[in-house]
Amino acid sequence: YLLLMVPLVATLTLKHGLVGAAWGFLAAGLIMLPINYALLFREIGLSVSRYVSRVWRPLSATAAMYATVAGGITMMGPAEQVQGWMLRLVGGTVVGAAVYFAVLLGTWKLAGSPSGAESTLLGAIRERLRRRGRAPAGS
Repeated sequence: YLLLMVPLVATLTLKHGLVGAAWGFLAAGLIMLPINYALLFREIGLSVSRYVSRVWRPLSATAAMYATVAGGITMMGPAEQVQGWMLRLVGGTVVGAAVYFAVLLGTWKLAGSPSGAESTLLGAIRERLRRRGRAPAGS
């Protein structure tokens, strides 16, 4: 990593200053990422297909959240005052979280509701509601 990062950071820093240094670090990291993943997968015996089968749902939810929040903020137009920025922050957070969890649970259902974090969370919610006497139908 150092053999790649040092020349990139040095060259880009001399050419573009502090911003160049940041780009150098980013470039080195992006170049090393697939190499590190390949080494890790080989070391622990994990196939790419098995890895992708575990991360596609959160990645889909993240992409949907980003698209929704970025699109919503763009539609709002420029903010001139603090109130506009606060509305974007709070609104984007609430909408983003709702979209993320909706897409995550939807893709979990599409995948056949495999056991994992989603089933654990829903089980805990059902148990808490059951203790309060408000368990949903079918529980």
